[in-house]
Amino acid sequence: MGAWGRYVWACVCCVIFIVIVLVLSTLFVMLTLRFPFITSITRGDGPHIFLTPLGPIPEETSQLLAVFLAGACLTGVVKQDLHGLPWRVRFVRQMNLYDKRWCTHVINGILWGLGCATFLIGFIWALGGYHFHIAAPSFGKGVVHLCEYAVTFLIVGATEESMFRGYFHHQLNRVFGFWVASIVTSILFGAIHLPGGTPLWGAVEAGIAGFVFCMMLWRTGSMAFPIGFHAAWDWTQSALFGVNDSGHAAAGALLRVETTGPYWITGGSDGPEASALCFLLFVVITFLLLRKPKKILGY
Repeated sequence: MGAWGRYVWACVCCVIFIVIVLVLSTLFVMLTLRFPFITSITRGDGPHIFLTPLGPIPEETSQLLAVFLAGACLTGVVKQDLHGLPWRVRFVRQMNLYDKRWCTHVINGILWGLGCATFLIGFIWALGGYHFHIAAPSFGKGVVHLCEYAVTFLIVGATEESMFRGYFHHQLNRVFGFWVASIVTSILFGAIHLPGGTPLWGAVEAGIAGFVFCMMLWRTGSMAFPIGFHAAWDWTQSALFGVNDSGHAAAGALLRVETTGPYWITGGSDGPEASALCFLLFVVITFLLLRKPKKILGY
């Protein structure tokens, strides 16, 4: 197969992957709606305009399952690379899941995500942009919500990373190279935030965050570190400090924030991800990752 043939085939595989994910995730979400006890548990006690502790789990779990099934199907049918390897090995590598230090990278990602988000929010607070108040009605209730949000954001992190830094990224990277694959998937990652109500600048910042996650993939060779970072980054903003995450507020957060500083410092109602300080933080993280040698992705 010539160069143009490989380009076209990689794009076709990506389109098929997206179609399968959309169809399967829609079917799975419709199935979960048939079980009232699931919707009653995940609905929460906050207004529908807020993110609730367990609210995203049915949809995110459905999408995660759809992503893995789509990747498994295409790995079994399409064998254009990794010839001679068993299906299980090809699946793990094409999903960018191959990692002998998986647990270590997930934990390190969580610690880095927690630290970076805390540093960003703390710096904005030090500049007078945020004022915090206790929001949890009781200590026990606050701990329960923190644990529930931890489960939720681990699933969210795994879903979004698997969708954009898994099979899709692998196929583009295999033919077009890492940088093209990272730019394309990052643009799409930012774009999918728009239908959910995220403001335009918040979606742009999400796309930039997606590129940073690609750099973490480049540095470690698997999605383990990005999944941990992504989950902890969202959890720290939404569940711990109660600031808006990509324009979305979280019900049941431990703290409640009062925004008093200018938009370029605080991000306003879009949250700290929309602040100029967050952009600078992402630049620093990218610089640190570029200083380290990369790992081989899926090969």
